[in-house]
Amino acid sequence: MFTPTEKQTEETQVHRLFDQWQAAIHDHDLDRLMSLYEPDIVSYDMMPPLQYNGIDAYRKNWQMGFDCMASAVQFEMQDLHLTVGDEVAYAHWLNHMSGTDTDGQPFDNWVRWTTCLRKIDGRWLISHEHVSVPMDMETGKALADLKP
Repeated sequence: MFTPTEKQTEETQVHRLFDQWQAAIHDHDLDRLMSLYEPDIVSYDMMPPLQYNGIDAYRKNWQMGFDCMASAVQFEMQDLHLTVGDEVAYAHWLNHMSGTDTDGQPFDNWVRWTTCLRKIDGRWLISHEHVSVPMDMETGKALADLKP
């Protein structure tokens, strides 16, 4: 169990990880981004397949995403909720992504994001991510243009 000071320190470390994560995505720095994930990451992302298992598969997914973006991506984490334990933490928020794709088209989407972290050898690493968008139940179409 944490003392209040220890809890604040752990939460600060997780917030720093998220700052590094946002900066790496903004800069399209794949190596820096992947250094924030544990090797056995499991991710449920918006793009197929249903899940990515392991850092190599997830790296390919992020590379494909970066290859589709012509500009730096802006990520705005809204309504971040963070819970930190001794060895496990989780967070969820609404994520606003905007930028320009390689066809010169702007994109401006909101998605739901959940991240689970583990403390490994004294360092917080992302162990699981789940990204999703609501869908129109009648058409089956994703609704990434909804706003909070």
